[in-house]
Amino acid sequence: DFQRRWARKVNPFIRVEKIPNGVDLKKFFKTKKIDLGLKPPIVMCAAAFWPQMKRQHLLIQAMAKVKDSSLLLVGEGEGGAGLESLGKKTLGNRFAIKSFPYHKMPEVYAGADLFSFPTASWESFGIVLVEAMASGLPVVAADDPIRREIVGDAGLFVNNPTNADKYAETLKKALKLKWGSKPRRQAMKFNWDDIAKQYEELFLKL
Repeated sequence: DFQRRWARKVNPFIRVEKIPNGVDLKKFFKTKKIDLGLKPPIVMCAAAFWPQMKRQHLLIQAMAKVKDSSLLLVGEGEGGAGLESLGKKTLGNRFAIKSFPYHKMPEVYAGADLFSFPTASWESFGIVLVEAMASGLPVVAADDPIRREIVGDAGLFVNNPTNADKYAETLKKALKLKWGSKPRRQAMKFNWDDIAKQYEELFLKL
């Protein structure tokens, strides 16, 4: 809705419809777990290694203050070497960087306990958020209108992820809470079957 309002403000004479990205609810649910090689609880982030946008280094810095837990970064990209160096230096054997083919990702999500995504506020969506929630994972995300609409009550928000202390406290709180079915219920709002119908209805109106 935030992006739709922005688009309408930029050009009020153009018709704007909002249809979100989606998730395959059957694929990301009750699948077998992959051994991630880390001691639980495991906080996970899956994203391209683009430090200026995805900001995984902020998560590493926060996790240094979350004892008795591990961090897994999943992805690839130009910032990988820097993240690996920072992670090993900061977290030691509580840290790992790995890459998986996409068809293995449901098993990866299933092996984690919490998903966190400190992306910049101009990230357009973040489909990993709905994949994580569809897998039953609660989320700790940066606090902006886009992430609030996607995550809803299935996670907690950090107003300023650059503040490692506040970020760490939010991660600790999220790990202690009993989330039940909230993540899965929130992910159902992004079911690809329903979103496909929205596209069909829009095309028929054009």
